[in-house]
Amino acid sequence: MRLEISSLDELKEFISKNLDLFKNKIILLDGELGAGKTAFVKILGSIIGFEDVNSPTFTVMNIYRVKDEIMYHYDLYRLNSLIELENIGFFDYIDSGNTICIEWASKFNITDYLDEYILVFFNKVDEQRRILDLKQIRR
Repeated sequence: MRLEISSLDELKEFISKNLDLFKNKIILLDGELGAGKTAFVKILGSIIGFEDVNSPTFTVMNIYRVKDEIMYHYDLYRLNSLIELENIGFFDYIDSGNTICIEWASKFNITDYLDEYILVFFNKVDEQRRILDLKQIRR
């Protein structure tokens, strides 16, 4: 699926209408810096009910909880090896059944470890417009 958006409101509308596609799934987010990966996670988190969703650029992983809902948010940009990924407990959470958002997932071929996931690739057209390519993968 390919989607062109011109505002955060359009992105929010798309995520809201397709929440079942993303909630309690593993979502791999890739694209250049500033393309909208973190904005996507913030919007998704707010729709689910999480407050203060922030980029885990420096913490690498944030965990959000509200009632029975949990969302794991990873930003792998600063990691340099698979060992670092293992050391943060990444592989302990990927089978949790919760919503898991992973920015810069292609850096470590995360898809090799997953049977099912949503891939969202962000193409920055200009300061406002983005093209999102979405693929749902089941092996």
